[in-house]
Amino acid sequence: MVLTACRIWHFAVENAHCSKAQAARWALGRRHRLTAVRQAIEQYERDPATVVDEHAIAELLDHVLAATAPG
Repeated sequence: MVLTACRIWHFAVENAHCSKAQAARWALGRRHRLTAVRQAIEQYERDPATVVDEHAIAELLDHVLAATAPG
């Protein structure tokens, strides 16, 4: 969910598709304090047992919703 949210955000801003990992790194470049994104990258690329904090997920989703809202 975290990586997909990053892809949605990336597409909304850049109007271009990219991989999950690329979108996550792009998101961190825009907001380096997104803990859920760091944890999701760790889980996706290195350690499937990495836990992604649910409060950090909520923070990311709130940010992506605000960043992609029309108007």
